[in-house]
Amino acid sequence: MNYTHKDGQVYNPSGSPIGNKNRKGYVRVVIGGKDMLAHRWIWEQEKGPIPQGMTIDHINSNRSDNRIENLQLLTHKQNVARAHLGCAYLVDNKYWGATRNKKYLGLFGTKGGALQAARLALL
Repeated sequence: MNYTHKDGQVYNPSGSPIGNKNRKGYVRVVIGGKDMLAHRWIWEQEKGPIPQGMTIDHINSNRSDNRIENLQLLTHKQNVARAHLGCAYLVDNKYWGATRNKKYLGLFGTKGGALQAARLALL
């Protein structure tokens, strides 16, 4: 079976896109009869097996953005800490960025941008 991926989308052997978002926003795919998360499958195709105790994180916090450049390998502890570093609230089609203690950082065009600003404010 020759499944492929491009720009974060997984394709079956006939070239049709596959996958559906689950209720948590992750894309699930069935490849060779095995149900799996698309971001993990894409990582393994590009980088090899995911080491024991490691997770694949979406850098821009968009769980359905499975482009390889948006994925990074983290420990579970790093992933949990990263998820709690900042906040992004949608206000009038812009994302209001804030640190975990709610210090306002400005308005951003994307949720990822707002969260990145929150992370940088901690440095």
